Amino acid sequence: MAERKVLALQRFIKRIIEREVFAPVIAQAEFDPRKVDCRLNWVVPERPQISAADIVRLAEVSAQYGVQYVRPEEVRRMLVKMGFDLIVESAEEMLPVTNS
Repeated sequence: MAERKVLALQRFIKRIIEREVFAPVIAQAEFDPRKVDCRLNWVVPERPQISAADIVRLAEVSAQYGVQYVRPEEVRRMLVKMGFDLIVESAEEMLPVTNS
């Protein structure tokens, strides 16, 4: 949700910068801003690569210090997404675990 807000803010800033900064500078250099087509491009942030060891370590830290950075069901869901086949142990977890 925050990423969508950031993208909307970037689009807004891009329009302002292109219109109020780039266009006057290009016109001052005696070029036509519409023909030059100077654009502000934002770099798309890369998503960090998460390994199973990272997930396990985070779960260990959560258990060790009593701070729930990640809940056990979230750890299970992440591991299933990574391709681990997990065995269901309790009756309330009898629902099928899917990769979606």
